[in-house]
Amino acid sequence: MRKKKHSINRGKKGFTLLITLVMGGSFLVIGLAIYRSSLINYSNVRRDYNSLNALAVAEAGADSAIASLNANTSYSGTTATCPLSDNPTGGTELYNDAIKGRAVYDSCIQAGSIPNEKILWAKGRIYRPQSSTTPTATRTVKITLIASTLPATNYSVQTGPGGLIMTNSARISNGAVYVGGTLSMSNTAQIGSVATPVATQVAHYTCPVPATSAYPSLCSTGQPITLTNQAHIYGNVSANNQINGNGMTNGGLVASSGVPAPTLPDYDRASHKAAATNNLTGSQASCWGNQQITWPANVKITGTVNLSNNCQVTMSGPVWITGNLNISNRGILRIASGVTTTPAIMIDGSGGLNLANQGTVAANSAGIGPKIITFWANASCSPDCTSVTGTQLASSQNQATINISNQGLGAPAELYARWSKIQVSNGGTVGRLLGQTIQFSNTGSVSFGLGVGSTPGETVWSVQFYDRQ
Repeated sequence: MRKKKHSINRGKKGFTLLITLVMGGSFLVIGLAIYRSSLINYSNVRRDYNSLNALAVAEAGADSAIASLNANTSYSGTTATCPLSDNPTGGTELYNDAIKGRAVYDSCIQAGSIPNEKILWAKGRIYRPQSSTTPTATRTVKITLIASTLPATNYSVQTGPGGLIMTNSARISNGAVYVGGTLSMSNTAQIGSVATPVATQVAHYTCPVPATSAYPSLCSTGQPITLTNQAHIYGNVSANNQINGNGMTNGGLVASSGVPAPTLPDYDRASHKAAATNNLTGSQASCWGNQQITWPANVKITGTVNLSNNCQVTMSGPVWITGNLNISNRGILRIASGVTTTPAIMIDGSGGLNLANQGTVAANSAGIGPKIITFWANASCSPDCTSVTGTQLASSQNQATINISNQGLGAPAELYARWSKIQVSNGGTVGRLLGQTIQFSNTGSVSFGLGVGSTPGETVWSVQFYDRQ
């Protein structure tokens, strides 16, 4: 009986050892699978990181080329080969260090298919480690540029008491800035540059708080400019009540008083309405797919208009829309070739203008773009208000009636939120901006096609189409 018991014990030990070996093998297989999955994920993340860096370098090359072209209309890029080849030699070095590696870009510019159009190619390359002779990641951007003529009043941005808000990497590169309320900048937001300072005026007409019938009035306390993180202003700054000049250089804070409240321009809405002798419904004026339609001059469009999925609308003159205007997914609104003066588009709906997903507002071959004005206000007189003040203005200025997002392309247009807010985000490109409040957020770069430069009537090149490759 004792021998049998020992035999049973040995059998149990053998079975336990077998289970241990099986479980150990299983854990080893699972561990190897997790390690392999982690390694793949790490490789994918690193590849995506390098690709995004290469795209940022390509966009930096494009920004540099546009600035050089506006300084010299014969500028053709860093290389004469266009479109750019995949040859990894040469180029302009953006940075070179042991941590980030080495970044290089090339650019070239060629004539477009119509007058006043140019095609810009920019290629970014990342080398990791920095000593590598073969790029780790390469990205290319193709940008269509259009020539525009500056307006008589040369402000890139002009606001009412709602003020100007700039976050993340929003940037105003050229053209004066005139803020009726306060100016708030954070992260790496920037106005001007060392090479091109931009004059900035801030009036501080945002009182009383909360708003009463006396709104907007000049504040007697507080400072109107707030700069946080690495936000910076390059240029002369004049701001009522501003004492702190930190983050302002190349002139910097030069005056702390004497800035009058800006008067946003009026528009003869009544005459525009009276001249509208043609009529379309919102459905008749809309298009999608690859449709191409024409709006007649002096047309009233009743309802909301939608342009999407590569459709093209050509406008022949002034337009009045009683609803909203939505342009998305490569839908295009362009000015007819025979138009020689800036046509206006009046929009009455509370949703206003929405330009998204490479929806485009395009100039004609003469560089003529539209003026788009939204008239909604939080007031009983809306949309026919001739004046909005007090609590009604304070509440109206917080609603966005112009939204430019996800690479909405509006460089040839002057955009004007008469009583409300303009919001630009996620790489949208814009021309001249006027509104009670203007806000930039999540924006890699902003191209101002109209307020750029220092001479009214000057022709400048700005982004019409943007394509990542």
